[in-house]
Order: sequence, then C-alpha cells, then structure tokens
Amino acid sequence: MKKLLPSLIGVNKITSSIDRDRFPADKIDYAAHLSLAAKGSIAPFVVRRTGLKSFEVIDGHFQYYVAVRAKEIDPRQGEMVGAFVIEPENEEALLEQVKVFQEYRAETNANNPEIALNSTKDTEIEDTAIESHQITESVEISSSIETLDRHLAELGQLLRTFDLKFSQKLETCDRRLEKLESQGNLKAIEVLIAREFDKFRHELNPQPRRSVAISSNSKYADLKVDELRKLARKRGYSGYSRLKKAQLIALLEQSESN
Repeated sequence: MKKLLPSLIGVNKITSSIDRDRFPADKIDYAAHLSLAAKGSIAPFVVRRTGLKSFEVIDGHFQYYVAVRAKEIDPRQGEMVGAFVIEPENEEALLEQVKVFQEYRAETNANNPEIALNSTKDTEIEDTAIESHQITESVEISSSIETLDRHLAELGQLLRTFDLKFSQKLETCDRRLEKLESQGNLKAIEVLIAREFDKFRHELNPQPRRSVAISSNSKYADLKVDELRKLARKRGYSGYSRLKKAQLIALLEQSESN
C-alpha cells in the first residue's frame, strides 16, 4: 500500500453533510484569509470518494468551509485544496482513525480545552510542509494552464481567420475557373492556378519588402499609382493598397512572367 499523503482536489468537487451555518462566519472568513496569505492550509481534512470526480467530507467540515470561503475570495488561488482521500484499500483503517481522533477530541475538549488546543496545533504543524508544498504546486499548475488556454485561444482565432481567407480565395478561384472553362481557355486556367498558388504562398510566408527601382524600359513606368492599383485589383491581388509605385510595377511584371 502506498504512503498516505494529501491529494489536491477541486473545491467544487467536494460536498459536506453539515451546514455551513453551524460554524461562525467570521472564523471561517478569518481562517480563509490566513490560508490564502500562507498559500495553503495546515490542516487537511478527510473525504470519501462518492463518484469518479466527486467527494464528501468525513472529517474536518470546518476546514472544508474555510477552503470554500478561500475559493470565493480568490477563485484562482483557492481552486484546489489538499485532503486525505478514503479509498477502498484504506477505508477501514482511515475510518477507524477518524473515529479515534473524533472521540479523543471530544473527550479532551470536555476535560481540558487548553490541552486540546495545544494538541491540535502540534498535529497541524506536522502537516504544514506537505500541505504548503502541494498548494504551491497547485497555484503554479493553474497559472500554467491559464497561460496555455490563452495561447490556444489565440491560435484558434488565427486558424479561424486563415480558414476564412482560404475559403474566400477558393470561391474567387472557382468563379474564375468556371468562366475560363466556359471559354475553353486552358492556358489561362493554368496561369491562373499557378498565380493564385504563388500569391497565397507569399501571404502565408510574407517576405520583408525591399526597395525596388523603376526601370525606364517598363511599360508601366508612365502609369500613375492609382492606375497601377486598378490593374493589380483586376488581376486579383490583395495588399496592393500599401505598395509603392516601384513595388506595384514589380508585382504586375511578376504576374506576367508567371
């Protein structure tokens, strides 16, 4: 049988058969703030598994409600709590321990409240190192998960944008291909497919724009920027509105060479 250690459990996966109102609200609130300040509780409670991801408090109902209050104050830091879980292989021994400790506390409290308080403190101190370490790890894991979720959301948005742009380009190409097919212009179809593929490849992996000199031999050299942009639009290019004259001429000449 493996060594018994507190397990990290989501607070919202745990229930208690004892009402919260039975415990002083100010004490719960004070203990919850102390727990958050220390980044953990020094008194793990005991729970029994009632389902695959559900648990019920067997001992330590006050500590449980302290964890609930801590989660209310700081949902992120108080999301997880350390607790001893009663499993089938250790159920008999743990339940007997719970019974013995409960009887001892009841008897001690009745006979000498001061001794009971000191005994409880000694037990809590022994568990401090384990519980604090477990809770610190929980906070770090929660932070990592939150960062990963944010990156995944950003990636999902990029993928949706890519899918939309790709779908729009496919629709545009389909319309042009249908028109060219009706005209029986196979050569134009081949040029169109090669040109659109090349444009889309450059959009996925854009290269930094370099300064381009205008050749005096270019047939576009005497055209104005607005006229060059109209030609680029007719040929189905995108992003041409930001290009300078030399870049527009290079773009148009490149399409002809393809």
